[in-house]
Amino acid sequence: MTSMVSQSAPTILCTAKQTRFHTDSGNFRELDIAGLQIVATSGRDNRSSAASSKSKARSEGVEILTNARLLLKQGQRYALVGRNGTGKSTLLKAIAEKIIPGIPEGARIAILQQSILIEDDGQAKAAMACEQERNVLQEVIDRATARDTVEEEIKVLSDGVDALDPFSPVRALRLLKHDRLQKRLFHLHKEATLKSGARGMQARKTLAAFEKVVAESSTMLVAILLARRIT
Repeated sequence: MTSMVSQSAPTILCTAKQTRFHTDSGNFRELDIAGLQIVATSGRDNRSSAASSKSKARSEGVEILTNARLLLKQGQRYALVGRNGTGKSTLLKAIAEKIIPGIPEGARIAILQQSILIEDDGQAKAAMACEQERNVLQEVIDRATARDTVEEEIKVLSDGVDALDPFSPVRALRLLKHDRLQKRLFHLHKEATLKSGARGMQARKTLAAFEKVVAESSTMLVAILLARRIT
């Protein structure tokens, strides 16, 4: 079994069996993940390793799935049915954020959350429904094109440039670069823990080399933040 905790969702721990297939390929017609286990943890200690997080999750978390098989085929529609609190949203979030090992990084996935209209006025309901439909469509477009990520990065850089501190642009750029490195490290970690054989060995070598790059970036980032406090 292999495990990974998401940087963006530290309260979800996912494990799955290793695979010999090319999960990084963009040409796939089905998603077949065996031995899937999902545990919702407290997420209070994000600095621990994946192994310690896994043992901690079993003692403090809630098991959503155990030794399950996730099989999604192209052209098929699926309905997720279950009582409230059984983990439907957790599973969908794990799929959308690609926390589950084995989901190709090139896959384009969007998750939408809708609220229930409780207004008594019929016109207000119609207006809100129209606005909600537009927002849902716009969210699909934004997430499918990664527009939200680009806009977030632009905002970080713009805030740094507009700040009065002359070193703010440097800090903003360094924070942005470090965040990208951490995301890349997360993807490499998933590949290294999922793959086996010769491809797994090569993936672990790549991971070890990139961990040094992230460590150097972290050192530079700390130095920049300390310089800000001194000045």
